[in-house]
Amino acid sequence: LSMILHPALLLADEPTSALDATLQYQVIEQFGRMREISDVSMMIVSHNLSVLAKICDKTAIMYGGRILEYGNTLDVLLKPSHPYTQSLLKSVPKLNGPLSQGLSGLPPLSADNFGGCCFAERCPRAAARCRHESYKMKMVSPTHYASCIQPV
Repeated sequence: LSMILHPALLLADEPTSALDATLQYQVIEQFGRMREISDVSMMIVSHNLSVLAKICDKTAIMYGGRILEYGNTLDVLLKPSHPYTQSLLKSVPKLNGPLSQGLSGLPPLSADNFGGCCFAERCPRAAARCRHESYKMKMVSPTHYASCIQPV
């Protein structure tokens, strides 16, 4: 029904949330078909990184209401530069692998209170200046950006 009026943009917020694996696959396949038969742009909001890998050309990783990493999906997911993106990828369960220990501390309540990086309080690589230096995206490669003072 969302496509009946041929929108220029389709926003899908957690389109595979609370679905079993079979239905998730069907939803992902349907998004692929929409890409082939229409010129609609799609914005997918998801916590499921494998969904992003399957259907998105570009990915933005957000934390505390700010974009911390952005670029071609495969660059972001296969060569993460921001410590938060790296921790997200480490948290994906692996068959016969150890469970992620998670991050220490608590997520921020609001991004409005930061003079520096909103992830600094939980970042294992944070330097003193991370808490105070202004928020800037830096080019990691021509198709990949991260907002980290010391991206990998």
